Amino acid sequence: MVKIKSYDGTELYYEYSKGDKSKPVLVFLHGVGANLTLWRKEVAYFSKKGYGCLAMDLRGHGNSQVPKRKKDFLLPCFVDDVEFILGKEKINNFVFVGHSFGGSVIITYLVSDKKNMPSSVVLTESTYRYPFPEGKDLNMNPLVVYLMKFAINKKLFRRTASKEIDLNNKSHLSMVFDELYYLPLQTIIYSLQGAKLGSPIYNDRIVSMFSNTEMPFLLVA
Repeated sequence: MVKIKSYDGTELYYEYSKGDKSKPVLVFLHGVGANLTLWRKEVAYFSKKGYGCLAMDLRGHGNSQVPKRKKDFLLPCFVDDVEFILGKEKINNFVFVGHSFGGSVIITYLVSDKKNMPSSVVLTESTYRYPFPEGKDLNMNPLVVYLMKFAINKKLFRRTASKEIDLNNKSHLSMVFDELYYLPLQTIIYSLQGAKLGSPIYNDRIVSMFSNTEMPFLLVA
C-alpha cells in the first residue's frame, strides 16, 4: 500500500499493481462508506489477465486521512485526488471503474477539463444527479438524518481518522455495522452534501458530455 500527500496535503492510501504495458490500467473508485478492499476480487481477477490495477481509499475513507473542513469533501476535491495519483504514477492509459459515489467522482472528473482522460468508463449503480429526496440521505429516516447532522454540527462523535475494514466475505448486516462503527460520521454526511451541491452545478455539462461523447461507457444498474 502506498501513502502520499495529495495536492492539499491530505494523506491518501492506494494500492497499485503494474501489468502489461500494452493494456490499460484499471482505476477503481469505491462509494461512500466503503474502501479499496471492495475491489479485492476484481483486482485479483484482472491482475491475472495482465491488467495493471489501482484502487484507492477516497479521502475520509479507509486508511486515508479525514479532512477537518466540510469544503474538503466537495466533488472537485475527490477529482483532484484522483488526478494527483494518476500523475504521480505516470498513468496515461487507463479505464475508470466506479461504484455509486465513486462513479459520481468519475463523472465529475470527465467534465472538469482534465488533460489526462480515460479510454473508457465502467459505472456501477452510479448517477450524475443526487439520488436522495430532501432529508432522506441514503434513504434513511429523516429523523436519523437530522440527528446525524446535529451530531456533526455539535462536533459529537467526530473521528480524526478512519479505519480500513475488509469488505470482502462479510454479510451485508455485518458490513453495515462495521462501517457505522469505524467510519467517521462526518465522512458520510459531508461527502453526500458535497455530491448534492455538485449535482446542479455540473448537470448541464454532464448531459452534454453524455450526449456527445464517443468514449465507450458500460453502465451497470
